[in-house]
Amino acid sequence: MEDLDGMRLVIIATSDAETNEAIALEAQRRGLLVNVVDVPRLCNFYVPATVDRGPINVAVSTGGAAPALAKHLRRRLEEVVGEEYGRLAALMGELRPDVMQRWPTQQERAAAWENLLASDVLALLKQGREDEARQLALQVLGLL
Repeated sequence: MEDLDGMRLVIIATSDAETNEAIALEAQRRGLLVNVVDVPRLCNFYVPATVDRGPINVAVSTGGAAPALAKHLRRRLEEVVGEEYGRLAALMGELRPDVMQRWPTQQERAAAWENLLASDVLALLKQGREDEARQLALQVLGLL
């Protein structure tokens, strides 16, 4: 078990259930974070199924109860939350300082962002029309 020396996090995935359990118990005795793949009762943390869209990350976890369901939901989310959402988040992050300056109250900023989200900016980004999306965003946000 010297492989655990100096570790803080352990993910265990051998093909032998007894070995997995022995390593997990020793790791937990040492106060380490432990995840035994597909054996929730031996875990003290779970790895969520994630969708990464640049600045946007969506995670799904079933607390180890149903990893297949988490995977299924992740696939569904990948269909719904396309790459254009990451580009939209990046654009909004880029424009945020200007929006903060232009619209002094949180209520005004929230309304400006809602107007942006209700516009065709996302559709343009989905079509790869980045420059047009940026121009429309500036217009909708009152930054032109």
